[in-house]
Amino acid sequence: MKDLSKKKKEDPYKVTTTEKAVKDVDLSERIVSGIFNSYFYIDSDMDMLLPGCAAKSIQERGAGSTKGNKIKHLKDHDWSKNIARIDVLDEREIEIDGRKMQGIYHESFYPESTDSTDQLIKIQEGLYDARSIGFRYINLEYVEEGMEDFDKFLAMAVNPEKGEEAGYFYVVKEIQLWEGSDVSFGANQLTPTLGVKGLNKQLLQSKLNDKLDICKTMFKSGNISDEGFHRLDMEMKQIKSYIATLTEWQTPKPNTPKQTGGRQGQEGTSTGFDFLKHLK
Repeated sequence: MKDLSKKKKEDPYKVTTTEKAVKDVDLSERIVSGIFNSYFYIDSDMDMLLPGCAAKSIQERGAGSTKGNKIKHLKDHDWSKNIARIDVLDEREIEIDGRKMQGIYHESFYPESTDSTDQLIKIQEGLYDARSIGFRYINLEYVEEGMEDFDKFLAMAVNPEKGEEAGYFYVVKEIQLWEGSDVSFGANQLTPTLGVKGLNKQLLQSKLNDKLDICKTMFKSGNISDEGFHRLDMEMKQIKSYIATLTEWQTPKPNTPKQTGGRQGQEGTSTGFDFLKHLK
């Protein structure tokens, strides 16, 4: 299997998801706790995040930071849906439904609003029991069977059979964490539309390029707030990532090793940021 580490690092906006990631819901205090993403799990993109990978991002832009552009709590990776405020963000091990999980822990406050109240109820009822992160790769290592570090890292995985079957995986040592999101089910792609049969991908790519041009014009105008600039920058990263993925789907690929599925209940599609509704 060819090492795609360089290509992965070129992706400006990546998402990865953890199922059954809600620890507690306090409706009276409007606080939800859980894990945004778990460590030591080889996901459907063959990535295994290690403890400490988000430490720098959390230190610089976490809940206790005084800097701007803090890590956000969104709904479905949509930067227009800042659904909650992160009050606690760190890396720790917790127990959820009898399972020990180590990862990016959060405690988030859902403000008094119709959208946030509806979301709290959905979380309480189990409709939004998965969590996901939006990030960019900073440091990752490709390991494959026969390499010195393959067995060492494989022994750390909670699902080593996935790495054994594929014969390779990526050890993610550092990420730039943009946000954590409430999502309804697991996914490792930003958008669900790529797999839709009959979708005119050329037309969609043209619309995405048009939207990217609009974003660039707004970015240069200087007529929006600092927070608005940050959200626009994140949306531009998402669009670029989406275009890159769309291009991959249009390019014929040589035979590659069989890829196995992700976490239990994970679908290979996404409830991520739905660009189509913004392309009308």
